[in-house]
Amino acid sequence: MKTIKLVPKNTPKGWCLNIPAAMSSTGKRQRQFYASRDKAEAAAKPLREKLRQGDAAVTVMPKIEGEAARRAIAALEKHNLSAIKIMDAVDKLIEEHNVAAKSVTFEAACQSYIAEHSKKTASHLADFGRLCRRFPDFAAVLLCRIDRDTIKRTLVDLPDSSFNLALREIRSIFSYGMKEGWCLNNPAVTVDFRDTDKPEVPTLNAKEIRRLFTAAIRLHPDLVPLLAVQIFAGVRPVESSKLNWDDIDLDPKENVLTVRAPIAKTGNARHINMHPQLVAWIEWHRDRGGRMEGPLVPARYSTPRNIKTPRKPKLGRDSTIPEPLRDALQQIRQRAGIVPWPQDGPRHTFASASLAAKWRDIPGICADLGHSDMKMLRKHYERAMRRVPAERIFAVAPPRRVKGAGKVVAFRAA
Repeated sequence: MKTIKLVPKNTPKGWCLNIPAAMSSTGKRQRQFYASRDKAEAAAKPLREKLRQGDAAVTVMPKIEGEAARRAIAALEKHNLSAIKIMDAVDKLIEEHNVAAKSVTFEAACQSYIAEHSKKTASHLADFGRLCRRFPDFAAVLLCRIDRDTIKRTLVDLPDSSFNLALREIRSIFSYGMKEGWCLNNPAVTVDFRDTDKPEVPTLNAKEIRRLFTAAIRLHPDLVPLLAVQIFAGVRPVESSKLNWDDIDLDPKENVLTVRAPIAKTGNARHINMHPQLVAWIEWHRDRGGRMEGPLVPARYSTPRNIKTPRKPKLGRDSTIPEPLRDALQQIRQRAGIVPWPQDGPRHTFASASLAAKWRDIPGICADLGHSDMKMLRKHYERAMRRVPAERIFAVAPPRRVKGAGKVVAFRAA
């Protein structure tokens, strides 16, 4: 656009004053001629005053831009909107331009998110690391260029549960991107989660738990305490594999199991009131001469092998557990005849049985499980188990040696 100058010029026809359409009474550009410069200046003076007072446009638009501006104003007037809205639209356009200039690709945003949240659990970071491999259409696209339709089109073929999980992760990336100034909004929040059937909570019954302990005693007796804290305290597999004996306080006035913040999934420490049956199993381990210092899991189950071994079937999220420990647990589960293994079965069993048997009040169970509120507990575990089966689970007591039975393991009646 050209700046309005209103400076008279000397021409063969006289002193010419070029008046732009924005200041002309006819709405068209005018050229006025005067016999002398003084007369031309006298005509230009009031026009310049209008410019200073802001009563006239200070620039002249080229024809194509002027036509676009007139169409924009006409469209606004059609909807009873002020022409001032044009500036709002301009400001938004400039903001989008500035954001696009510093935006990053979806892949770069994922990498930055992982680096920024390095203290999250390994499984959490791995999920975000797989996003770009799962959805390559996203990888090289600027975060600010990905819209709602693109997200829906990319996720459309996923099963309902996988769709919802991926959508949550994508929402997290966009929320992070907004904080970093890489995008103006989160298009993923406008995509609805799919309705899914409430999954049945996989639990173990009293007979399976007895078989599990029997197999552990015969194959890997040093792992009995590990199974006990998983079944009778609901400690997650990865958390329990990192416990120390110092985390277990057998003082009758305490009987507390501590999950330290560095090993807790949520990053928050919690203190679990140990069920009498858990205390009984740990005392059984002590009475048989079991080790009671250092890590709860003996070092031989945590030391990586130096030789290549055939790959074992993955045990769900237990794959983050050291391979020797995974192999030992797999042997115990196969010996007990619990194959396939229910994912997080011991934890689900403890939560469901605790509610049904009323071992603790609901806030207490939430605290033991590390839940931030009661919503998750009620959603997944309420009425998942009846009272009698729950009481039978908590009645699974340590074995006693039967006279003359040699190595036969005999459990007390539940």
